[in-house]
Parts: sequence; C-alpha cells; structure tokens
Amino acid sequence: MINSNGAGLPKAEIHLRRCDDPHPPTILEDGMKDYLSMMTRSGNGGSPPSSPDPNSNSSISSENSESDTTPEMLDNIPVMANYHDNSDTEESFTELESSGSEGDDSSLDDSSDDDSDTNTDTDTVMDETQWRRIADSTAPPPPRFPFTGTTGLNIPGNIESMSPLDFFHVFFDDELIELICTETNRFAEQCNADPNTWHPVTSPKLRVFLALNTLKGIVKKPEESLYWSKNPLLRTPIFAESMPFKRYKKIRQYLHFSDNEAYDANSHPNPKLNKIYPIYVHLENKFRNCLHPTKKIFQ
Repeated sequence: MINSNGAGLPKAEIHLRRCDDPHPPTILEDGMKDYLSMMTRSGNGGSPPSSPDPNSNSSISSENSESDTTPEMLDNIPVMANYHDNSDTEESFTELESSGSEGDDSSLDDSSDDDSDTNTDTDTVMDETQWRRIADSTAPPPPRFPFTGTTGLNIPGNIESMSPLDFFHVFFDDELIELICTETNRFAEQCNADPNTWHPVTSPKLRVFLALNTLKGIVKKPEESLYWSKNPLLRTPIFAESMPFKRYKKIRQYLHFSDNEAYDANSHPNPKLNKIYPIYVHLENKFRNCLHPTKKIFQ
C-alpha cells in the first residue's frame, strides 16, 4: 500500500513546485495529496493516514521500498497539462482518462465531419465573395462593354473658322438671352420699378451688359465707377460708349433668372438652386449635346 511518505511508488519521483514557479508543475501538489489520502483510506479500511515524521528528510521518491501499487494505479495519477495560470484563484484540474468508449469516439467523429463540412461551405463562400486582383487570379477579366457612341463636337458650322465669340453664342444663344430678359423685366415689375429710371431691357442691351461684365474681368480697377471715368488717366472709353453708367446699374439691380412667384419649395427639383435653376438646366443640356466624349474620358 501507499503510505504518507510516498512509499510504495518504486522508481517514481514526484516534483512539487510553487504555482508562481516560472516552470509549470508536472503533477499538482493538492491533487497528489488527495490521491494518496484516498488510496490510503481504501487500503486501511477507511482509517485516516498516518502523520508523516516532521524530522524525516526522506523525499516523496523511494527506489528501494516495497510497493503494492499496480501500473494501473500509477496511470490514474491526476496530471495537469499546459498549466500557466499563476493567479490566486482556485486552480482547475484536468483528469486524463486512459480509457474511452467507442460511442464517444463515434460521436466525436460525427461532430468533426459536420464541422469540416461547415468549414468547407464557409471557405467556398469566402472564396467567391473575397476581392482579389485580376492579375492574381487565374480567371479571365470580364469583357468590356462595346462602345457604340459617336464622339466629337456637335456644333453647327465650321469649327475651324469660329471665333471665341461664336463659341460663346453657342451656349448663350437667343433662347437663353430671351429668358434672362423676360425674368429681369418681370422682376422689375414685381419690385415696382420707377418708370422714369427703368426701361425694359432688350436682347441687344443685355448682350452689351454681359460683354461689359466680361471686360471688367480683364481690365481691373479699384472701383466700378472708374470704368466710366472721364479722367484721361483713368478712363476706358469703351464702357461709356457702350452703355451709360446709370443704365448699367439699373440692369444689374433687376437682373434675374427665375420667377419668384412661381417658386414652390415643396415641388421644386432643386430648391437651393432656384434662383439660377433655368440657367443651370439650359447650360447643362448645351454641354451634353455639344460634346460627345470618347471611350476613355481621362487619357
């Protein structure tokens, strides 16, 4: 039988270490004590084990003592594998069983087969949905859509002989100029403009007004009134010859592009652009119709 000093374990050496040892123990101290106590009680009819001699220097190992221990008893010694927890909490013990039923093995095999099938399906879905470079794939790239558009400018007339002013008239055509004149005169009426200082604007006058504003972007002066100055050092004769300064200011005052009374924020396609929306729609259609881009917009 096994006594409290470990006698009866031939050629077996038990190493006990502290839990804070950097090297994990191979056999748990408490588990070994419980096992020895259980074996002693079973061999002695349930009597408690004898107390060890405190003055004894014998180790838990003994090579010459007689033993009633069988190999099966040694195989059942509780062993802890991969013990790395150094905390003060209660240790969890793992008991390694040497025998197992065939039913458990078959259930494990069935479970592993189900897991392998699930993993296979998941891997297939991931392979089909995962982005990858075409160069890294063996599959050929998708075919390009056939390009059937007619590219180039779609402007009437001989483009080679057109001047910059002719290109301006392509976009700011008579339709757009008439629209601006109509809305400007309507807005002047809505504002109750003084008939002594305001006269309805016409298309030719509106074109002059737009030309003077374009010229102001080229000839820079600190104040707008200096464009109509009579000072020989500052004057620019084209402005005064084209339109009086008062007439210019009145057109600029009532210049308008949409009807305020017809505006409805709930039904308007773009309320934030309602002031210039007719101009926006007209120019967008012009840009779309006058130029058909090539297959590759960005070369």
